[in-house]
Amino acid sequence: MSSPTLIVIVFNTFWSCYLLTRGDDIAVIQFDQGAFHKAKALDIPDNIIPIFQPPHSPELNPIERFWEFLKSQLQA
Repeated sequence: MSSPTLIVIVFNTFWSCYLLTRGDDIAVIQFDQGAFHKAKALDIPDNIIPIFQPPHSPELNPIERFWEFLKSQLQA
């Protein structure tokens, strides 16, 4: 099994588990331009609204700011 396929399986499992706790609530989730985020096998439910970042925009990805902070703490 290839890594992108595994990631799609993990995402689809996440949707299933997440929806069990949220009922009919609507969630907006931000994605980067990773190929696995746009895979045709990705089954995004109707009550999850994906928002895709523009390509090459790490400044919009919250985890990038966290990694920057963590690296600065480790260097100190």
